[in-house]
Amino acid sequence: MRKIILPFIGFILTTNSLQAQTQQGTVEMDAIAFVRDSGKVQLEIYYTLLHGVLRFDQRGNTQVAEVNARAEIWRNGQVIASKDIKKENIFNGTRASLDSLKNSLVLDGTVITSEIKPNDEAVLIFRSKNDKDLVVFDTIKRNFYTPVANGDKFFLSGIEFANSLVPTNDHTNPFEKVGYLITPNPSKVFGSSNSRLNYYTELYIPKSAVASSGTCEVITRVLDGQKHEMFSNSHQQVLAASTIPLVGSIDVDGLPTDSYILEIAIKRGGNIETTVQKVFFYDSGMKLSEDESNAPSSPAMDEESIFSSSEISKMSELELEEKGDQAMYIAPSDLSKAWKKIHDASRQQRFLFQFWRSKDKEEGSSTPLSAYRVFYKNVDEANKKYTYQRTPGWKTDRGRIYITYGAPEERYVVSQLHTTNAKPYITWEYFNKKLTLTTGSHPIFAFVDIQGGGKFVLVHSNVQGETYEPNWYYQEAKRTN
Repeated sequence: MRKIILPFIGFILTTNSLQAQTQQGTVEMDAIAFVRDSGKVQLEIYYTLLHGVLRFDQRGNTQVAEVNARAEIWRNGQVIASKDIKKENIFNGTRASLDSLKNSLVLDGTVITSEIKPNDEAVLIFRSKNDKDLVVFDTIKRNFYTPVANGDKFFLSGIEFANSLVPTNDHTNPFEKVGYLITPNPSKVFGSSNSRLNYYTELYIPKSAVASSGTCEVITRVLDGQKHEMFSNSHQQVLAASTIPLVGSIDVDGLPTDSYILEIAIKRGGNIETTVQKVFFYDSGMKLSEDESNAPSSPAMDEESIFSSSEISKMSELELEEKGDQAMYIAPSDLSKAWKKIHDASRQQRFLFQFWRSKDKEEGSSTPLSAYRVFYKNVDEANKKYTYQRTPGWKTDRGRIYITYGAPEERYVVSQLHTTNAKPYITWEYFNKKLTLTTGSHPIFAFVDIQGGGKFVLVHSNVQGETYEPNWYYQEAKRTN
């Protein structure tokens, strides 16, 4: 069985530059739960903070920075267990040498053992002083996978990601597990100089299976956001004890920059006994935009929790078809084609979720699915304003343009139902939109009621990709009799 980690005594300084670049604020955190023999759950909380944000004071020939923090477990907003973290980080060297380490990371952690239920949250509260010597608090919350003990069934613990995984005989090291030095990676970011995904989890086995001296198949997969398989392998595991550590390392070099899911499943007798998943992030080494570089350390760290609590995860097939077709108004052609090929509801849910989370990043929003909510507010407006007979507003030309580009700054309406000069037509103009134009200085859309029943059809726009007919008035609107 894995050695129980005691509360850490000192700090471990790391120099993982990728992690340093992906910090939001100064602290990153992860929480992993393991079942203990007593029936309680041991929650291991790991965190990193930038060395440069610690306030070092001169004490004789040394520099000392105090860390004052508190780890807590919350249930429905109430604290059910906690542990104080009070430590000193001592640096023996010049101030210049200390300043040179400001972008390196300090890695540490603690352990809380408690009776934990699903949906409990791990919370880390850092207490510090700002430049005005005022006390400030940084509070970081993380959801975590809660293993549920069941004496008759197989089940897995949470998954711990690691920056490195090397054999060791040093059993005094706080990061030693079953003969390996597993250095935690709270940011869950891999790539660049760290192209291997290292992980640790525990398999809990019912007594009846251990007594039978049989085997099970351990299946490991890496999935993208749409649950497409990127990597898979499996091996047979002898059921020799009630708890078996599963340690692994996967080469993820070559993956595109994106978020992914590590899935570990246990198969026996042709049936999947239990499965556990965890989201990680891969940076291919390409330069990230400012908003993308912050993504892994924001609430996006808990993408699976955001997905499961979103309305997208609960949509029916009919809702998914409609919501997806609406979303494709603003999707590039390759995504639109990909959407049309997906017919499984669970894959449609994942596709839409990833699509809207990518929009959050594009718009620099730190609020999950804010782009989704703004977009569908426009859809609702289009349905109210432009529904024609049995055609919902979002399916009309005016509704589509309204949803895609927003409300126009100027409208010109000519409703001369009885004139002999022209059919009713409407033009919309935008002056604050940066769109690629075929001609002209600003976007223009022209709609004509061709049949005379109130159904306005788009006949011309100078926006690239839309219907283009500069002679639209004479071709479609001007009456010829």
